[in-house]
Formats: sequence, structure tokens, C-alpha cells
Amino acid sequence: MARALLQLAEFVGKPSGPQCIVLNEKIGLADLAAMAGVARENASRVLSEWRRCNLVLTGVPQGYVLNNVAALKREMIED
Repeated sequence: MARALLQLAEFVGKPSGPQCIVLNEKIGLADLAAMAGVARENASRVLSEWRRCNLVLTGVPQGYVLNNVAALKREMIED
């Protein structure tokens, strides 16, 4: 999941601070799950955990806000 979000950030993300990237594209959970190669339910669970840890904001008008890119990169290594 972290890899999919970070790859999207490379292509469509807009920096919004030293460790923050905004994804203004409308990306559905099912699409994100498919990019990550996981079930939609697992993608939802991971995003919920990341929201609780304030790594990712969802529910913004069109997409996602990656609040801590370094932490997401660490998540990618741990996967």
C-alpha cells in the first residue's frame, strides 16, 4: 500500500511541506488496492491504521494527503 501511494505521489502529487504530499486525483479504494495487489478490505484496514497514526489523511475533497512520507517509506521497507 505504501509503495502504491508513494508511486502515485511521484506522478500526481504536489508537495505541501517538507514531508507532506497532496494527491488531488480521485483515486478509489478499489483502484488503490489493485495497484497494491491487495484486497479492498485489507487496503481499507491499512488506511484506517495510517489515519489513526496521522500518516495519511483521507476524506479530503478528491484524494489523499500523505502527512509523513518518511514514515510511509519505512512502511514500504517493512512490507
